[in-house]
Amino acid sequence: MKKIDVSSFVGTWPFHKIDHCTFADLQNIHQKNGIEYGFVSSTNAIFYNDPYEAELELAKMLKGTKYRQVMTVNPRLPAWREDICRGVESMGIVAVRIHPGYHGYELGDDCVKELMNTLQEYSLPLFLTSRMEDERITYLLHAREVHWSEVGTFLEKYPNQPIMLSNFRLNEMRAIAQIIQNHPQVFMDSSGLKDAIFALETVRDEYHLENRLVFGSLSTVSCFESMYLAIRTADATEELKTRIFTGEAMRNILPL
Repeated sequence: MKKIDVSSFVGTWPFHKIDHCTFADLQNIHQKNGIEYGFVSSTNAIFYNDPYEAELELAKMLKGTKYRQVMTVNPRLPAWREDICRGVESMGIVAVRIHPGYHGYELGDDCVKELMNTLQEYSLPLFLTSRMEDERITYLLHAREVHWSEVGTFLEKYPNQPIMLSNFRLNEMRAIAQIIQNHPQVFMDSSGLKDAIFALETVRDEYHLENRLVFGSLSTVSCFESMYLAIRTADATEELKTRIFTGEAMRNILPL
């Protein structure tokens, strides 16, 4: 079984030390746990004045490997369209990730509308990241909450856009479960399923969203093993676990 981590990161974190945050560290974690490769974003790109500089660094790391680059874009900054164009042409990016909580805009803003038009032009999926860290451990910077109602309205506005919800919690999934079910191209990575026990079982039995779930660890910012074991030890069929680990739900959206 070819296991894939669709939501992983490399780079430093500005507010606390991450002991193993390099691409080599990520590869080592994946290799130890039978993950063949991953879709990788840069944590540095969240905080750099020019995110493209971090994307150039990431592209150099990933060159010649199976790993795929997910470019971080802040649509409030100038030249983000040019960054996406260069990312497609020279880096081979496969998706775009946004962090509205950190970058200070709402999903209904005009800048997001322009971004969505550009993604459709390049046929790129969107990775919508609700958060990176647990809000309870932050004190230097409090990212804006990306509320589930805002996300639900956004999903309904773009019914044909492939979107992956990254690091969404169980209660947030529950609140917009019907909207997700009605949207043929919305998916979720597993990285947010840490706020309760029996998370996969809840997604399956109560929300009926198990076929939209793919494995994403948020490593190296978050602990890889906790998310991996949450799926491995869940009371679910091996068939379902295989679909999650192989990213089967997104096979028609991402180059797996």
